[in-house]
Amino acid sequence: MKSKTEWIEGDHAGANYAGARDMGLAPRPGGHGLGDVLAGTWTPRAIIVGDGAFSAAADDAGEVARLRRARFLAVAGRTATALTTAADVVLPAASLAQKEGSFTNVQGRVQRFERAFLPPPPVRAHWELFLLLAVALGWGDRNWTPADVRRLIREEVEGYGDVGEEELAGGGLMKKGLFVSTGAL
Repeated sequence: MKSKTEWIEGDHAGANYAGARDMGLAPRPGGHGLGDVLAGTWTPRAIIVGDGAFSAAADDAGEVARLRRARFLAVAGRTATALTTAADVVLPAASLAQKEGSFTNVQGRVQRFERAFLPPPPVRAHWELFLLLAVALGWGDRNWTPADVRRLIREEVEGYGDVGEEELAGGGLMKKGLFVSTGAL
């Protein structure tokens, strides 16, 4: 993948992989991750998949079977896959055009995006599905908005403290840690 000025470098080109890792959503040393589950070397009690079409694994019978080994499997999905068919619970998830939020790309740039149109009920944005799950487990406030979540990230996650709503307005790209606008690539 190449931008106008340089090759994009990173260990994963998946949407918001860098941001998820910054938020602590990665195995700790000695911990287990998706690779262990798909390799069949570890089976967690519960799996919650944020995107039911996350890769070809969503329709690979062997990989779905390894995910299905978990006692509980929930999948947020926009389309039917072998994985959504195997799930205990399918959470109807919005498309990118139906949600707002922000992401951190492989270059460490934070970008905000806006919703183009509302999803039909009962479809919800991924952030809202996970917030409702957190509230059901006793954490969070069901009235939070993406701006509230970004505020909490600024307060709690190192390197994001200076990313304000003003800097992200209009989809400008910001460098984590520097937060100087770099313009669109």
